[in-house]
Parts: sequence; structure tokens; C-alpha cells
Amino acid sequence: MMSSATSERIPVLLLTGYLGAGKTTVLNHLLGLPEVRGRQPVLLINEFGALGVDAQRLASTGVRALQINRGSLFCACTQVALLEALSEVAAMAAVGLLLVEATGVSETRDLEGVLDVPMLAGRFAVRANLCLVDAAHFTAVAPFLRAAGSQVCAADGLVLNKADLVTPDELARLGRLLGDMNRRAAQITVQHGCIPWSFIDGLKHERTPEPPLAAAPAALSSVSLSPPGTADREAFAAAVQGLNERLLRLKGHVRFDDTVRLVELAGGRYTRPQ
Repeated sequence: MMSSATSERIPVLLLTGYLGAGKTTVLNHLLGLPEVRGRQPVLLINEFGALGVDAQRLASTGVRALQINRGSLFCACTQVALLEALSEVAAMAAVGLLLVEATGVSETRDLEGVLDVPMLAGRFAVRANLCLVDAAHFTAVAPFLRAAGSQVCAADGLVLNKADLVTPDELARLGRLLGDMNRRAAQITVQHGCIPWSFIDGLKHERTPEPPLAAAPAALSSVSLSPPGTADREAFAAAVQGLNERLLRLKGHVRFDDTVRLVELAGGRYTRPQ
């Protein structure tokens, strides 16, 4: 429960998780809970690329939303944009909760360092850092991509999502691995991002000492495309296959013939029909 010392501050729920873990699905779920909707929440969506696909998908919820694109909110490269967004939220009336979705490639850092600057001092309090873990793909990406491990180690709560895609034994092994990486974080296993509010409400936040990153990871790049006309379905599939393991994440709306479809790929698998 929120303490009296922070009761007049806007509570911040930080949502992290590697590419394709299901963060947008979780946000949609949370926005349907009375414990969240009743607080007149605001969304702050952070995407590594220039096009705000997640913000577009969440627009239908009717919840006020801001975006920070072109970098991680834990990177010095976005600090001005982050301060501007938080100042805008602080000036809004009757905000009872700020939901922050970090980009999937972010290495979690201390958000309080930004919230403590004089222009924001006393206005926000981090309620919890919730990390989504893709139960089907985490062990494949974590050894090679530092951000996946960083997010787990900094979390107050770990959500093992997509539990229906693995066996009980695989799920148990993953739980033990995550426990070794972060012994203090509570764990919960869910499907389709359906996290009960009671789990989040029971978390205790601890600050992380890591300073902001000086720049985006050098090994990663983001490409945003807005081609005119329609795409040939077979040519599109061939182009994606040709990128093979170099393509970590694909997300966006593509016009095939006369139909616009949301296309998502993570871990080499389509999570939505192309």
C-alpha cells in the first residue's frame, strides 16, 4: 500500500520487459481494472523507434497518453524529453497514477534521479518497477542481450507472461533462474498479461543505483518505414525471413491488398498474423 509520506505525490508504475514480452497487452489489461481506471491514469509510452506504434494501439482506451521516441527513457539522450513529459503530467488535474512503459531494449536505471530534480521534486513517487518476462523466449535472448537481464535485476516484481507456451517444468526452471538473478522480486505467472492488481499493490519498491546511460546500445539500431501503397505479402515475408536472427523485433501496420494489418514479430515468431 502507498505510504502517507507519498500519498500526495503521483504514484508511478514502471513497466519494463524485453521486446515482445507483452507490455502493451498488460497496459490494456490494467486500464480495464477499476483500481486503475478510477485513478484517472496517464500513460507515458517510450519506444526506441521514431514511430509510436504502441501509443497508436492504446489510443482507443481514451486515456491521456504522452510519447518519448528515438531512445530509451533511461538514456541521457532522452532526458530533456522525459523532463518535459513529466512536467506536463505534473501540471494536469486529478492524475492519480502514471503508467510508464519503457522500450523493450532499455537497460533499467534509477528513475528517481530524474524525479528528484528541483522542477519535479515532491510531485512523483515510484510505486513499483514491474518487469514482464517472456516465458517462451527469455532464456534464448538473455545471454546475448544485456537489457533483458538488466530489466530483471532492477525489478520489484517479475511477471512470467505467456506461461501457456511452455511446459510446467520449463516454467519452474525459469522461475528458479529469475530467482537467482533477483532474489528480492516477487514472481507471478500469468497468461495474456492478466496481472491481478493485488500483486502490484503488494510490491515494495527499491531504488537502483545505476546512473543513466550515456547513449543508446551501439549494437542495436531502429529503422522506421512509411512506404506508400500496398505491400506484396510473399515479398514481405521473404524480406523478413532474409533478415533472419538480425531482426529482433518487428511491429507496425502494413497494407496488404486492401487490408491494413497489425504485424508483430518477436523471437523469430509472429505474435500477430501477417
